[in-house]
Amino acid sequence: MATGYGTATLEVAAALTAAGLEVETNVQDLQVPGAWLTPAAIDYDRLGLDRYTGAWSLYLIANGNQPTDSLDDLSTMAERVRTVFPAFRAEAVTVQLANHSPDPLPALLITIEMDVT
Repeated sequence: MATGYGTATLEVAAALTAAGLEVETNVQDLQVPGAWLTPAAIDYDRLGLDRYTGAWSLYLIANGNQPTDSLDDLSTMAERVRTVFPAFRAEAVTVQLANHSPDPLPALLITIEMDVT
């Protein structure tokens, strides 16, 4: 993983994209169903100036508000995340995306934490 938080963000997105998940770091470019990766935190908890723990919020966003269709979209995307990050907790949330729907869209929120060097 690269030292810069921006570069590390792009590397996390690339790893998820390689696993077959459509990931965007700019929410305006997002196509649903899809995933939005956004920085969440930097924790300078490591000895040495070039190491830290990076955290990201990954939103898996469904295409619409049909309950079973949305759950299928979210489950499929979560399976792809598991090929890169096998263990995580996903929280059910909604996301308001003005360019996609006037109503909030169903989503899963996953927090990803990694050592960055």
